[in-house]
Amino acid sequence: MTVTRSSASRQQAVAPTIALHPGHQRLFAADKLTIGLILPLETHPDTPAPSMRNHIAMAQKADEYGIGALWMRDVPFYDPSYGDVGQVFEPLIYIATLAAATRSIALGTAGIVLPIREHFARPSFSRTNGARPVVGRPPGRVSPVRH
Repeated sequence: MTVTRSSASRQQAVAPTIALHPGHQRLFAADKLTIGLILPLETHPDTPAPSMRNHIAMAQKADEYGIGALWMRDVPFYDPSYGDVGQVFEPLIYIATLAAATRSIALGTAGIVLPIREHFARPSFSRTNGARPVVGRPPGRVSPVRH
């Protein structure tokens, strides 16, 4: 005899685990509005790549000020028609670097190309980063709108 749990009971069983995740707690605090910032924390209108100067200090300030999360995009290849290269650094190494430099801010991917980022799926990645990483997965590449 096979016993299966209903979808609702599975969601109830998973919900307490997710609610205990530090990244989830930081982003979804009860009765609070949280704000996240997309990296890089600088503008660079005249060049496809940001300088990344003072990015660690800016991330630390965001953490101190109570910003909910820092989100990074995964841009593995430069496409001149797209216009930029994201935050320059490999996103998972960058998340680990920011986790070491900050205390409680959630660190997430606003979009990540998972087939080339196998190590992100490993449980040790989340454990070594204080369980703050949050995954955002896009539906696919969307061409930018140019006005």
